[in-house]
Amino acid sequence: MAATGLCVTGCSQGPTGQGHFTEGCHLLDAGDLTGSLGEFDRAVSLDPSSAEAYYGRGDAHLLQGAFGEAATDFEQAVALDSKLVMAYYGRGEAAFYQGRLSDALRDFTRVTILRPGMALGYQGQGSVWMAKGNYRKATEAFREVTRLQPHSWRGFYARSECLAALGDVAGAVAVLDTALMTRGGNYSLYVLRARLLGKQGDYDRAVSDIDSARAIADDNPSLLSTEGYFQYKRGRPAEARRDWEEAKRRGDPAAGAYLKQYGSSGGARRVL
Repeated sequence: MAATGLCVTGCSQGPTGQGHFTEGCHLLDAGDLTGSLGEFDRAVSLDPSSAEAYYGRGDAHLLQGAFGEAATDFEQAVALDSKLVMAYYGRGEAAFYQGRLSDALRDFTRVTILRPGMALGYQGQGSVWMAKGNYRKATEAFREVTRLQPHSWRGFYARSECLAALGDVAGAVAVLDTALMTRGGNYSLYVLRARLLGKQGDYDRAVSDIDSARAIADDNPSLLSTEGYFQYKRGRPAEARRDWEEAKRRGDPAAGAYLKQYGSSGGARRVL
């Protein structure tokens, strides 16, 4: 999960704190967490009845990793405005990062009740269920994410991971097929699908996906080692050796192990 970072237009603020609140939002959007925190402090001081001011400060704390302070501010925001949806989400995130999974689930569920058409609540639920090891419920939550946000890759990625964890590798691949057709090429989706196709023994498609991922970003030498493994498994040892040698040259430690196995025993035994 990512911190909310949603202190943008649409928030209201009492007139005495409006300027500081607005400046805090601008600084937060610009990545100046220290500056934004100072502005939100002033907004809270000038208008302690403003739920949005506490929410903004909580968001800044959350992005700084100060989860206890964030939780306190979100708690105050909810107390002042019981319908401030993003304050519940923020409080859920703070609880999640503190390891209070049941509290996080409660808040994320509250978000789905208050705003059933917003994917964030279901994304939070799915993350909690994954952390709890309940991949079936996580899959259900991420299915809602992909329904509500069909062009966002993260929900599809998480849903596919959950299906794979449940042993449904074919279903996991099918989810990624849909995602890549719906939203176009994506590095992370190609890499995950390649690994799953490798588990299925479909090495031709796996190599194709690795190539597609490298066409998007070729800064991960471990992908070359993985591609070399797939090349070897599809009966192309020369291409495999070429990939492993290049991966080794670029600093992937696994490539040397592949080359050692390949040279001494004629095959790679690594299980992906």
